[in-house]
Amino acid sequence: MGSWRSALVMVLLPILFGPRSGAAGADACAEFSRGLLWRVERPGSAPSHVFGTIHFADPRVTRLPPMVQEALGGSASFTMEISLDDTARRVFADAMFLEGGRRLDVLVDAATFEQAVRRMGAAGYPPEVTSQLKPWAVLINLVVPEAKDGVILDNELLHQAMLQRKTVYQLETVDEQIAVFDDIPMETQLALLQDTLRRFDQMAGTIGKTIEAYLAADLGGIWRINTALMEGAGAAASHHAYFIRRVIHGRSIIMAHRMQARLREGNAFFAVGAMHLYGEHGILSLLKQEGFAVTRVY
Repeated sequence: MGSWRSALVMVLLPILFGPRSGAAGADACAEFSRGLLWRVERPGSAPSHVFGTIHFADPRVTRLPPMVQEALGGSASFTMEISLDDTARRVFADAMFLEGGRRLDVLVDAATFEQAVRRMGAAGYPPEVTSQLKPWAVLINLVVPEAKDGVILDNELLHQAMLQRKTVYQLETVDEQIAVFDDIPMETQLALLQDTLRRFDQMAGTIGKTIEAYLAADLGGIWRINTALMEGAGAAASHHAYFIRRVIHGRSIIMAHRMQARLREGNAFFAVGAMHLYGEHGILSLLKQEGFAVTRVY
């Protein structure tokens, strides 16, 4: 199967799904619509930094701006969403397979399975492997570009932190990441897979635009690019909305809560998916509600 991508959950977010914020969240969306590096502090603790990442190996992305290098270099600890060692990768890979004799070619209609086999075959997966994967596992492999050369930004930051002998923490465990996907109802998994296959070329076409918006530190722009995709979701729109609540907003709440121990220690550096920073349900807004001062640095 090859090496499984690290931080798999987060990559889906800027590519597939966009939020729908009401008027109540307009202020938070505006306040946290632009910026990748943020200083977070409150009286009694040294300032910490939160850096929004995008999970690609594109050299334009992995080339760290001087302000990010400075913030990382001056920190006492480094925290990322999840760091997958070889054991964790094997656990994740095993969790991608259907159990109890179920098969994807039975769960979906023949036309959908044929499309899945064709797309997965282009990525090097034989039909027999595809037939044994859970719908969310096929979805990940369809949408997440394989990093053939280099490492994704998150792992580059981890590498730098380890070279600097920093204490490393993670905000999630591999079991929690698996549960995020496994707890998505099968009906929703299938609807999202079918919608992705139906609009594969359109969705894939947003990757370049998303990277450009990221390089411009334009979180709101990334959301706008992907919100446009929601307009063509049709019957799958409610499943996209569920995915947003479960995978984006739900995890942001948990991560913001877990970050606070390091923030109280001070002088910490956090690397989290940029889409977890944006809007009224984002980490920055949640930390502000908890009394932290949040200031854009870059």
